[in-house]
Amino acid sequence: MSPFMENVIWKLETWLHCRCYAILRQSLKSNSCDVSKPEHITIRQATVEDLEKVVQKPELEISGEFVKSALATEDRCFAAFVNEDMVAYTWRTRQSAPHEDVGVSVKPPYCYGYKGLTLPDFRGLRLNSHVNHAANVSYLAEGFTHFLTFASVYNTSSLRAMKKSAGYERIGYMVYGHWFGKFWLLRSPRVKLTGMRFGG
Repeated sequence: MSPFMENVIWKLETWLHCRCYAILRQSLKSNSCDVSKPEHITIRQATVEDLEKVVQKPELEISGEFVKSALATEDRCFAAFVNEDMVAYTWRTRQSAPHEDVGVSVKPPYCYGYKGLTLPDFRGLRLNSHVNHAANVSYLAEGFTHFLTFASVYNTSSLRAMKKSAGYERIGYMVYGHWFGKFWLLRSPRVKLTGMRFGG
């Protein structure tokens, strides 16, 4: 997509008060991790005790309220640790997660990842690859088959990178907005079949 078209779509979103997203799917089986990990770093699912410590560290940007809400929907945090101190993480859900003011939800056998962060001193080590791989292995063992994510349709650089480096398949689009006092959601057919939706 040309810069001109990206600008056109961005202006249409602003004018129509809507959001347009490309929806992508990745097989959990395809997400192997071929990146070497430093020996002093441990990758695992975070425990409740880990999360209790994390909320005391503002640099990790996880509040107690967020943890309570995430655990209530059985979301899980997969993280990288150095001496039991969390240095990178991602969250994964099988139900619903925050997104702007509407939320996003998925249904088995699909899962969805959100809210990832790596501390500045540990960037460049591709720890996100390791924590996402750990999440995929865990969900795959429970019968989940695919990971779903999305990106703005005009964010072509991100869409190309996901397709090239991580093997994502674009399966369609979702558009949502608030018009005439109501929430409206449009989904292309293959996206409908996954059960993924904005608006909870």
